[in-house]
Amino acid sequence: MGAYYEATIDGIRFDTHSMDNGLKLMEHSYLENDYCIAMEVILSEEPAEVIWLCDYHEPDGRTQRTWENTNELGVNNETKDSVEDFKTKERFIINLDKKAYFSTKELMELSENENDWVIHPLPLLTNSDTESSGGGDYHEELSWRADWCEDKITVCFERPENMNNISKDVFLVESW
Repeated sequence: MGAYYEATIDGIRFDTHSMDNGLKLMEHSYLENDYCIAMEVILSEEPAEVIWLCDYHEPDGRTQRTWENTNELGVNNETKDSVEDFKTKERFIINLDKKAYFSTKELMELSENENDWVIHPLPLLTNSDTESSGGGDYHEELSWRADWCEDKITVCFERPENMNNISKDVFLVESW
């Protein structure tokens, strides 16, 4: 079957199906994907701890959260209504704990082919697991996978000052 993933924000797991997306990581982990952007909308309202939580995850040193000890909610209509507006803006996804960020616009500009699917770094940076957990997961080894797990993340529309821009370091694409 493969591993299933959902974004968990301050202990609340958000249902991928509420945004018409699949549960497997690479079914919803693209830069302009509505589910990822809905999570950005939520994070723009208030900084929060974020984990892209795998259903296979067992409590460990990174996080004690599991699918069994988190509540699942659907994405509300107000958040859904904000997704299209967010797509038109440059967004800065900021890790307040690590003083680092990436820019959605910079990631898109790094892509050399209009057919590339730019992978959204947030699901991999905040992943509950440091390596692939089965079918539908991202299988390439990444030194930075899970580095932001349970860190305080926010989203804004202005470039942060005095923080490290990691856009080039987390740029990934799937080419077709």
